[in-house]
Amino acid sequence: MKNLRRSFTLTITVSLLIALNSAGCIAAQNKYDNFSWISPNDWEGAIFDVPTWFARDMRYTGREVIRFHDGFYDQNSVGFWTYAFGLLIDQTEIPTTQALIDETHRYFTGLARELGDNKDENYPASNIILSPKSNWVIEDNGKRRSQLFELQSYDSFTTGAPIKLNVKITTWLCSNNHRAIHYAISPHETTHPVWNQLDKEIHALKCW
Repeated sequence: MKNLRRSFTLTITVSLLIALNSAGCIAAQNKYDNFSWISPNDWEGAIFDVPTWFARDMRYTGREVIRFHDGFYDQNSVGFWTYAFGLLIDQTEIPTTQALIDETHRYFTGLARELGDNKDENYPASNIILSPKSNWVIEDNGKRRSQLFELQSYDSFTTGAPIKLNVKITTWLCSNNHRAIHYAISPHETTHPVWNQLDKEIHALKCW
């Protein structure tokens, strides 16, 4: 029953996000379509336009596809603030670490200021900090690369307090014109078992 309530809450929240961003979702449908993401963990999700409506200063253009752990909003759940999203963007070049830091800063500053019951429209952008925790790890004959980060952000959804998150960013080419940038996110260290689920979500996002 507890899991059912969590799933119901998440479904309602995602539906609300879609309603708030209906214009963006419609616009996104006219963008890059050559992808699929069937969650191996049965996580709920949605599709948005990029730049998102809550972070209009993003430099990337394309689509965002997102999948939430069903305990995302529950402080007592192992899945609290655990989710994954992919940016399918209109570029092919490999993003530098600094470019990822800058774009992630824009995204999460907008998130803190625009979404959630505890949003703070004046939340200091300087409090959103993404710091590398590793060098790039290159796999699949150089086609796929990932890097670990620590993100200091703000929980505008549940606690109204700063939150520290671990982030794994993975990127690869989708086509001659598009690139995937996948974010796996959780407050748990990357040695925690929940990262087994997150790693499955990384590989579940297919684009061509």
